[in-house]
Amino acid sequence: DQRMDWNQPEPPSPAKRPRKRARTAKAVDNGNRGKVHVPRVKLPKVRSVRTNLIAALEAYHLACAIAEDDYLYVRVLRATGDDQSVNVGFVQLQSRSSSTFADARQAMNSDLDPTCLPNEEWRFFIPSLGPMSLKQESSLGPMLKFLQDSSIDPTLGDGSCRHPVKALIRQTGTAVTNAADAIPDDMV
Repeated sequence: DQRMDWNQPEPPSPAKRPRKRARTAKAVDNGNRGKVHVPRVKLPKVRSVRTNLIAALEAYHLACAIAEDDYLYVRVLRATGDDQSVNVGFVQLQSRSSSTFADARQAMNSDLDPTCLPNEEWRFFIPSLGPMSLKQESSLGPMLKFLQDSSIDPTLGDGSCRHPVKALIRQTGTAVTNAADAIPDDMV
């Protein structure tokens, strides 16, 4: 073996070169020995999908802004005994900012077919509060504001022609049709 190795050149040894550190930004010496400051690169602000959606909805709402004193459109729903409601029709009131439940009652009696409304006496029904008296219809103020303040229902509507506000009516004058409407004896 040794006779053959003497005439072979030695294999080259790998030269070790110092590796250079890759830098994304130019290093700047602050005058501090041994400390190098690398300036931060500002990335462009990327808007999330949620932020874009919120911005689009706000722009749509501004584009479709409804005049404060435009007509108020009311979809009239009649409550049935099984916690369901039937669409009776709709009425148009003169003012979004000042029309009351009494105005809605008057418009319903004059604009809707008599067959659409209950045969007997009826009342507006506020799901979170209960039935409304005839005196309350004119004393509680603007209908739209009252319904928006008393409800968390996202499908209530804004009173526009595209999204009429929902008004629920319920027949009165007969025995209570829904056990949930009954007042317990200890509350009387």
